[in-house]
Amino acid sequence: MLYARALRSFNSDLSSASALMLARRLMLGKAEALGVNPQDALGNIHGIAVHLRTLLDHYEGARTRTRYVFALAAYNAGRAAVDDIRACRLTQKLSSTCDQ
Repeated sequence: MLYARALRSFNSDLSSASALMLARRLMLGKAEALGVNPQDALGNIHGIAVHLRTLLDHYEGARTRTRYVFALAAYNAGRAAVDDIRACRLTQKLSSTCDQ
């Protein structure tokens, strides 16, 4: 809620509902896939928790701290982007074709 209030302080035309949607950061496509109404604060928070759990499960084999880093990076950049970088790092010793 504080983040939403800060957003509104910079843009007074922003409605409370719009500010809350920006504050929660669950993309509309992901909300739809999870069956979450982006306007529902509690449903949105639940959707974020489910999404983060899915990402943590996806990186199950990694060490605990690394698993959390991968999951949070995937939440922000997308799972495909993190998986691409991870695969590149794993094969980097064999090939120098990875873009840095």
